[in-house]
Amino acid sequence: MALLQYKNGDGSRKFACGGSLITESWVLTAAHCIKPGLISVRLGEYEISKNIKKDCSHGKAIKTCTQHMDFKISTIVTHPDNNQTTGVKNIALIKLKTRARRNKNIKPICLPFKSELLHAPYEEDTLTVAGWGLTEKGFTSKILKKHLISQRPSAACKLAHSEVNVSISKLCLGSSNKQASNGCADSGGPIITLIKDTPDFYTQIGIVQMGGEESSNFYAENVFDSMDWITRVIGESK
Repeated sequence: MALLQYKNGDGSRKFACGGSLITESWVLTAAHCIKPGLISVRLGEYEISKNIKKDCSHGKAIKTCTQHMDFKISTIVTHPDNNQTTGVKNIALIKLKTRARRNKNIKPICLPFKSELLHAPYEEDTLTVAGWGLTEKGFTSKILKKHLISQRPSAACKLAHSEVNVSISKLCLGSSNKQASNGCADSGGPIITLIKDTPDFYTQIGIVQMGGEESSNFYAENVFDSMDWITRVIGESK
């Protein structure tokens, strides 16, 4: 999980979008999160606090602490077909100035290189969304949360969001709880699925369009639909 940090006009700072680490140098997020004031990316966070550098948990007489890390931004690349008005290709990449060192809480998520990984069945509890409920106005939870959701037929989202001009780059997702993503899903944050293999692994198939969705059915950016662009941008930067 990644947090995008912005600098306000008065010099204060805030988190207002999420993202995901996809390589040791690149973060995937939504294009609408790329705006003036974006200054850094935070990795390894669990509880957002201005005063606490470490997150600690107490097990059986064992205290375990982790520490988040902030990274300056080297490059920002927004999908060339992105249209802020229609929401087409709401996807962007951020390159970190220094490579992220892997640890227990900082590691890249897999991406859907095979099309069969995309077609999750229309069942409950097949996908996971996580985050702090970050929107452009701030966050609704200081602690990282997750919630199980499912893929839905496109007609379900068309009915719930008739005003949205849908492109093929969108997934329709949903939850039985209308408030499930409120305080959980971040704008630009990842939607992941568990792939049964040897060993099992998680893959990101979607990007949250707007945090704090109020509808039980909502659109997400389809990561597989932009895989050619993602791999080309990362490859050309080396």
